[in-house]
Amino acid sequence: PLTLRAGEDGDSPEAGCRLMRELLFSRPDTDAAFMHNDELAVGALRAALQLGRKVPEELAVFGFDSIGTGRYLSPALTSVEQPRREIAAALVAELLATLADPAHCRFVPVACRLVIRESA
Repeated sequence: PLTLRAGEDGDSPEAGCRLMRELLFSRPDTDAAFMHNDELAVGALRAALQLGRKVPEELAVFGFDSIGTGRYLSPALTSVEQPRREIAAALVAELLATLADPAHCRFVPVACRLVIRESA
C-alpha cells in the first residue's frame, strides 16, 4: 500500500482531490483508495471521476466518518461509521476513572460499521 499525506490543505476536499491525483498518476493501476475521513474522500472521488476513472467499476473509494453528505454524492460514498455517542461516553468514563486513579489506563474497543454505498 502507498500512503500519501495531506499538506497545507489539511483534511479538506481539496487535499483529497490533490492526493487522489498524486496516487493515480504515480500508480495508475490503483483499484481502491481509503481516505481517513470523508472530507478527503469527497475530493478523492471528484478527482477520480475527473480523471475518467469509473467508480466503483475501476476504482473503489472509501471514507471514514460517514458524514451525512456522503449519501448525497453521485456515486454515494462508502464509509466507516463511528458510534460517536458510545465513543464520547467511553471517553468520559475513562477520564473520570483516570482522575480518580492516575495509574488507570486501559484500551476500550469501539465497534465501527462499514456503510456500503455506491463508491465501492
